[in-house]
Amino acid sequence: MRKVSLLLVLSATALLACETPSGERPDAASEAARVEREAAAARAKARDGAVERAREDLEAALAGVTPAAIARAPLSESAPTLTHGVASGEVGHDRVVLWARASDASTLRFVARPEDSLDYATAELATTQERDLTGSARLEGLTPGTPYVYEVWAEKGGARGPSVSGRFETAPTPEQAASLSFVWSGDLGGQNVCRGVEDGYPILEVFPERLDFFVALGDMIYADNTCREKGRYARPQLPGLQSKASTLEDYWFAWRYNRGDAGHQRLLARAPYFPIWDDHEVVNDYGPRHNRQDKKPHRTNQELFPVGFASFLHYNAYLPAQPDPKRLYRSWRWGKHAEFFALDTRQYRDENTRTDSKKDPKTLLGAQQRAWFVDALKNSDATWKFVVSSVPMVTPTGTYPETNGRDGWANLGFRTGFERELVSIMRELAAADVRNQVWLTTDVHFAAIHRLDPFPKEHPDYQVHELIAGPLSAYLFPVSYTHLTLPTIYSV
Repeated sequence: MRKVSLLLVLSATALLACETPSGERPDAASEAARVEREAAAARAKARDGAVERAREDLEAALAGVTPAAIARAPLSESAPTLTHGVASGEVGHDRVVLWARASDASTLRFVARPEDSLDYATAELATTQERDLTGSARLEGLTPGTPYVYEVWAEKGGARGPSVSGRFETAPTPEQAASLSFVWSGDLGGQNVCRGVEDGYPILEVFPERLDFFVALGDMIYADNTCREKGRYARPQLPGLQSKASTLEDYWFAWRYNRGDAGHQRLLARAPYFPIWDDHEVVNDYGPRHNRQDKKPHRTNQELFPVGFASFLHYNAYLPAQPDPKRLYRSWRWGKHAEFFALDTRQYRDENTRTDSKKDPKTLLGAQQRAWFVDALKNSDATWKFVVSSVPMVTPTGTYPETNGRDGWANLGFRTGFERELVSIMRELAAADVRNQVWLTTDVHFAAIHRLDPFPKEHPDYQVHELIAGPLSAYLFPVSYTHLTLPTIYSV
């Protein structure tokens, strides 16, 4: 059996925010922070060099392609440019989704090829103001387990702007045993821990050099938070939202702010990602029955789901599966040994304030998603089954739970969590002997590992592990308590 490695990403924001007063001797923590900043800068420079070499190689290769194969308009300084880098997402063994944003209404052109061949895949699309000049294109027919380089540029009026390049590697087929390196985390720019004037989001510079993909596990914007010039830890910041988002333009601005970070752009250019949403892409503790706002800047009884959801689609390398254009839950396979099951914990949930009773149990997933999830896990022949959940399993969440109810699976003193559904799902999976489940979660702004032995009498060999990561850049909320209606939980 091949080893599947896991890298737990912890936030270094608080440490990096420490500054040494002028004239004072730096302490060990400050010196360590300085060394890490310099190392991160060196790594970023090396990555920039690798991406630039890939761009030059691709430019050279394209120069030898006949105009009939790939038409390229003349380069012009007056043509539209790409404003927020490029990104690749939803990578499979034979496909990928590429994303970019132009500076003006234009045609985006996407060209990708394996690093060692001229077997091109291409796509193009028109950008419009209705999508804030963003666009995502799917390329299919790719070669499994193969490194690719790609290039994106904008054209308008017979002229093209400068291209931006990136790379990704397609997944191995389900029959192929392969190593895997990935990162998951979430919570970027919350509670006024935002982009530094000098170093942006430092955590995004310390991801490993070799990375198959990044799972962006929710709260990748904070549409209901502000970013001030002075950060929560007294760090000088680039100002972002100055009031809670209430319009589509506000949500676009929040996405542009986080995607404007140079480190963020470098990360997404060199590794594909899988975007998952949580509540702050819409509003705190969001659900379909509690996403309306009444206080300024919102209109009376304003529903925020439509604009939050639209902006999520506009700013991520993701194309919903037809015929359901709102479906975000999905799975992806990475070779013989790993399969991932991404849940949508937001769109289909019951009200947070409802009591979760035996007579009338609540649902977090909704009937259709739950049936898909259980069937998919039962039918998976992957060695490891990774469940991607934007809310944690055993740590209770929710702002003011005494009035607003719990926001995640666990109860802890209130009967408004979604424990019954989770325990029921695990009981069904235990009965089907579904082994090697690892739940990847975020949301609570601290890192932890939990091992669950939920049914020691009926199913003594059934175990589930939960790995919590984050935050990327947000206030730290270290919490030690757990609560599920289960007999055995071991925590680290």
